[in-house]
Amino acid sequence: MDQAPPMPLPVQLGVDLSSFDESASSSSALQWLTLQLHREAEPRDLYAAGRALYERGRYRGAATLLQLYVDGEGCEAPGLHMLAYAYFMCEDRRKAIEQAKRVVNSGFDADWQLLVEAQIDVDRADGLLPPPPAHIQPPT
Repeated sequence: MDQAPPMPLPVQLGVDLSSFDESASSSSALQWLTLQLHREAEPRDLYAAGRALYERGRYRGAATLLQLYVDGEGCEAPGLHMLAYAYFMCEDRRKAIEQAKRVVNSGFDADWQLLVEAQIDVDRADGLLPPPPAHIQPPT
């Protein structure tokens, strides 16, 4: 399967993202979204709120909501893709690998690069690979 277009956001999600607590547990995040929407949150709502947080650079919160989305019914590849990148941006490489494998195995092959980069980072952290040469290390 080639890259699927991202799911469109509802015209107006109607939530105050500034009130979202990045350290919220999954159940608290779901409760927050339900209260914001004044109704039971649906998978599309989880995706939309997670995507909105991701686009604002709030990767930990995005990961929480997107994890709820992918754990539910009807999860689509763009949600898995964004979740893998959210975990990568939070420097949770092992979870990024888990989600990247899931999305690549579903046929969304654009995430091979993420999968390789995250695996190299984990292997270096575990001492299985040497650090990169000094001339290609990112500045600190």
